[in-house]
Amino acid sequence: MSLFSCAKCGTVENTALGRCGHPYFLNSYKDDKTKPQLDSYREILGIPPGEDFKQYCSACCPMWFNKKEFGMGPNPNPTPGNGLWHGRFKRNYLPLGMFETNPNTGNLRKVGEQKDCENLEDYFIKEEPADV
Repeated sequence: MSLFSCAKCGTVENTALGRCGHPYFLNSYKDDKTKPQLDSYREILGIPPGEDFKQYCSACCPMWFNKKEFGMGPNPNPTPGNGLWHGRFKRNYLPLGMFETNPNTGNLRKVGEQKDCENLEDYFIKEEPADV
């Protein structure tokens, strides 16, 4: 699975564990049915209209609930506020905008470089322990 650095807080995240780790899905839903949900998502994340979604960790990504399950209508909507860190591994923060996912390997590399960063931990600006 690919690693990415959250566009909002810099946390290193695995795309398999974050609901907002694949911006392709959010950027590709542009029909009238999804517009209200995406607009609320933009508001929560602070994304201006017309700007593409980036990758967000599980803690910065708003949580989604299917309101139909609660008798509130057919469409899922994000809850206000933030999601929750998944706790599967330590939460490590990197400086915002310094790293990107290498499309060839799925690992992180410094922006503009071709090879993966071998000493990623040297760049951590904060670390929190895993829950499990």
